[in-house]
Amino acid sequence: MPDIVGNKKISGLNAYLDSLVKKGRAKSSVVIPLKTAVHQIFETVEKDNWEDVDVSDIDLDDYMIRFKNLALDRYNERSYGSYRARAGRALTWYNNFLQNPGWTPQIRKSPTQNKKLPNEPQPQKKDTNLIMRVSETSTKGNTQNNDLISFPFPMSDGSLASLCLPKRLSKEDADRLSQFISSLVVGEKLS
Repeated sequence: MPDIVGNKKISGLNAYLDSLVKKGRAKSSVVIPLKTAVHQIFETVEKDNWEDVDVSDIDLDDYMIRFKNLALDRYNERSYGSYRARAGRALTWYNNFLQNPGWTPQIRKSPTQNKKLPNEPQPQKKDTNLIMRVSETSTKGNTQNNDLISFPFPMSDGSLASLCLPKRLSKEDADRLSQFISSLVVGEKLS
């Protein structure tokens, strides 16, 4: 792995990001979105040899234009902006590491990680169950139809997702919903 980390290619960037998690320098929840953005952008533009792209030759703005053109409107502008920011952050981190071997990013703590006062009560753990709600809107206005059924769905990590869906779901809506949920997958290599 050390040979790959310094190879100045996207494969080295990915190995570097993995090493940050392995060494406890960054949480996987920070690194996975960066790797996902890099993967989506460079695989879409470069196809099969995307991990062999030399990072010193990358013009991220040019890649983003090509990515948007090749992605065929699969994402909205906000998603493109997020992908660009995440890929930019990953490239900056990797280039800093290449210029200063051993460099690691300083990850800022989230507001919930701030120090608590000794006598301050600890917050209750939030429910981590995934809840999806679908509301129907009539053509006459924005009135919600409360005719929803909650369907429990056990996740692979042991948590329980609850899908709140209308009593009647068309095949077209079920297919669209399936595609939407598939688009949320992170951290898995696409085939």
